[in-house]
Amino acid sequence: MTDWLDPEPAEKVHKAEIVKSGTQELQESPAGAELVELAVDRLFEESTSVVSAAMGFADIDLGATECPEEWIERWGEKEAQKRFRIAQSAQMSHKEAPFALDMATKVAVAIARGKMDRAAPERQINIQIVSYEETNKAFRELEVVDGTDYSRKRSGRR
Repeated sequence: MTDWLDPEPAEKVHKAEIVKSGTQELQESPAGAELVELAVDRLFEESTSVVSAAMGFADIDLGATECPEEWIERWGEKEAQKRFRIAQSAQMSHKEAPFALDMATKVAVAIARGKMDRAAPERQINIQIVSYEETNKAFRELEVVDGTDYSRKRSGRR
């Protein structure tokens, strides 16, 4: 008949073990929480450095092909060239610019907001509860015959 409705014998029942994902285990352990926090801090640092480099777009001329000498003196050859490429990308239109500029900005903002929310004191909601007792109102009874209300005062006008 309907074999699929019959319960399986006990020897055929398979017991499954609940396995937590790696991120859950990391966040629940004290050492794991520190690792997650370090990763977030590093990601924040990298994304803010990209945003900072992009803000250098105003320091270079449009169409510039060489890194400014002041940048090389300040950050060294390798870091200055990296910042120069990012600043050139920041001069492009939003449509032409690499997605990484927009992504770095969004990541930096999201992490900064998260850190502010964690550091902020618990918010209190200003709610006032108003209660009232229902009173039984007595309504005037109307005499209605064939849809006409005869309880109203009749005036001489129609």
